[in-house]
Amino acid sequence: MLRLMWALLGVATFVAAETTADESPTIALERGLNITVAIHQGGVDYEGLRTFDVVASDGVTIGFSWSEPEMNADNIDRDPTTRFVRREDLVDANRINATFSRNDPPSFPGSTAIQTSTAVLKALEADTSVAIVFGVALGTAAFTPRKFYRGTLRKVDATQFPVLVNGTRVHLPALHATGTLTLGTTSSEAQFWWLRQADNPLTLRWQFGGDDVQVVRIDTPEPQDALEDRAAAGLESDACRAELHGVYFDTGSATLLEASDAALESVAALLRDHPDWRVTIEGHTDGIGTDASNQDLSERRAAAVRKALIDRFGVEDGRLTSVGYGEKLPRETNDTLEGRARNRRVELSRECGKQS
Repeated sequence: MLRLMWALLGVATFVAAETTADESPTIALERGLNITVAIHQGGVDYEGLRTFDVVASDGVTIGFSWSEPEMNADNIDRDPTTRFVRREDLVDANRINATFSRNDPPSFPGSTAIQTSTAVLKALEADTSVAIVFGVALGTAAFTPRKFYRGTLRKVDATQFPVLVNGTRVHLPALHATGTLTLGTTSSEAQFWWLRQADNPLTLRWQFGGDDVQVVRIDTPEPQDALEDRAAAGLESDACRAELHGVYFDTGSATLLEASDAALESVAALLRDHPDWRVTIEGHTDGIGTDASNQDLSERRAAAVRKALIDRFGVEDGRLTSVGYGEKLPRETNDTLEGRARNRRVELSRECGKQS
């Protein structure tokens, strides 16, 4: 039985200035790299977290965690899994297994998982058509069988692709390719956008068979003091607020994931460095769903961050309050996947002029 590989989670990020294409960062394959995708199906966004657990000479091991779309409640049963992609496949494979089963072997020699290969990217860059095999389970059903569609892709253009990288809206260089993929008598147009980085051509977005899957956040591993300094800069500014990137929730729930620990520890360290600060944790959502459900979710997520900081990271409870604003204060439009992902966030604030 096959499960969708995307993790259905929610994420929050730090505020930072938007960069230009010339300033866009290199996305290195390294341990601790977290990639969040958004999937829009049936009028609802789901999110998935992919974490690079091991990066070695023979390949990379990617961790996936998810909650099923129909299980958007707290305290759900989550079943993370991993996938190993060989180095030689990152170099020259023309098969992508975009979904996989918990019962699958850890590796599918001859295929990649969340990227294409260097060879495919270079061929498309050179305006050469490329044969490709795309293994995917379409639709929202968690146990939809994976099917393999075959066809030929051609380059559409080189473009720029919006992604939040460490909380900053950047436009990464991307290659847009398209082609018709077929299985038996079923054919559908496929659209792919890949990072134009030969050593790491991540799939930034794909559209096929009615599904739309897009990378919305990339969090690179950062030193603890860098996370703390970024939050401090915001809280010490005239605005007296900062967004907290690297906090991950299950979709539609206030269940914090273990990958959030680094961000939470940075907040605890910051408060240890500023013992006179009292901070409010604010929850925000996108505009999908009812006002009441979004308000409730934002309150519960803010409260979950507060509770974790107190119970697990030793922050005094009197120094923290929490509040939810639902969908009332969007940062970007709710009309796009990336905009809605930007609006699902946690912020920190303090009263300006009352704390030093």
